[in-house]
Amino acid sequence: MNRKLVRPIHGRTIGGVAAGLANYLGLPVILVRLIWIFLLLPGGLPGILPYLLLWVLIPAEKDSSPITRIEVQNDPMGGSASVQPSPAEPEQPSRQTTDQSPSVR
Repeated sequence: MNRKLVRPIHGRTIGGVAAGLANYLGLPVILVRLIWIFLLLPGGLPGILPYLLLWVLIPAEKDSSPITRIEVQNDPMGGSASVQPSPAEPEQPSRQTTDQSPSVR
């Protein structure tokens, strides 16, 4: 068995560290998450530092799905979010409209 330790794209709760370790070790994800929670109980430090270190060191899984990614950007004026196509998607050609309003003389 040739297994790789990666943070999966699907099944993440925070950074994917627990899911990645569970997949690599063949353990249930809930068991690994309970171990992290147990390590957080004595003040957080025994659980936070290893989690952050592993989050940085374990590479993220490459996305091999055929679904194109869509980036969501918030409106800076506080309005609703607008969906922008990712750079991988070709943009639709825009139709130029001519100004058909009567000119003022």
